[in-house]
Amino acid sequence: MERPVERIWYLVQVITPPPGNDVKVNIQRVTEVGEVERVRQATRILSRWFPLSPFYRLSLAHTQVIDTFAECTPKGVVGPVNGQVTFVRIQTVVLGWLNQFRAFEDHTAHFISSEYGEACGLLSKFSELRALEYDRNASFRFVGKFRNYCQHVADPVSISHKAWAAEDGTAQHALNVMFDPEVLLLSKRSWNARVRADLEALEGPMDVLPVLQSAFESCERIYVAMIGEVRAEIDNALAVIRSYQVDDPRVMVSFLEVDNRVGFIRSDMKMEGIQFELASHACHILDQINERPA
Repeated sequence: MERPVERIWYLVQVITPPPGNDVKVNIQRVTEVGEVERVRQATRILSRWFPLSPFYRLSLAHTQVIDTFAECTPKGVVGPVNGQVTFVRIQTVVLGWLNQFRAFEDHTAHFISSEYGEACGLLSKFSELRALEYDRNASFRFVGKFRNYCQHVADPVSISHKAWAAEDGTAQHALNVMFDPEVLLLSKRSWNARVRADLEALEGPMDVLPVLQSAFESCERIYVAMIGEVRAEIDNALAVIRSYQVDDPRVMVSFLEVDNRVGFIRSDMKMEGIQFELASHACHILDQINERPA
């Protein structure tokens, strides 16, 4: 009678060999009940709060805006400005930033409700933090509505080109990238009463970067506060991952799923590596948070 199929998970060490040698797999032991799922859960928590978090994507978009503006809008650049290409690049990165701002709000709320439940206190805390930033920061209020304006009405920014001759006769060029409140206010349905009042109070166009920077800092405060709310869970997840770490850089620690009918390791067997780089990334972000001024 054929034995029933049983899938068994082993903890193994995969050793990177010197050139010309075969990879070596050392089986350490059979895993404990629930051990693989415990590591998967720790990995999921660290992933969702750090490299896969909506705030991390927003931070990447913010860096891209800063880098693009530095390339496209320096004061006193020598040489002609390729107007259409520059215009498209700037509009594109600002739109990308605005989309990630919206995703930060929507996707974070969805992640919290799906991972912790809609009735959990974390979802209420996230809403409270957003409301606090909405009340305290006009830039945060503005970009939330401005994203809808860009989606349905017009391109996000106004760009003007200035050219002049330097003392040595060389041509100088510079770009100004602005939000123009007079243009924005022509759209009657894009703004609520409070944002409309903010725009009407402005005395002229706004530089784009300070507005985006201020709104980003609001999102950063929200993210840091949310990390504080789940810090114990994050520390526990880090402890789970780190408990498997070894000092030898040649060794990859993994789980290997083996069919009990097979008496040897095959290349088609399922293997799950333990993600120590994920833990390092999380610790790097936590260190940055800890270094923030109180």
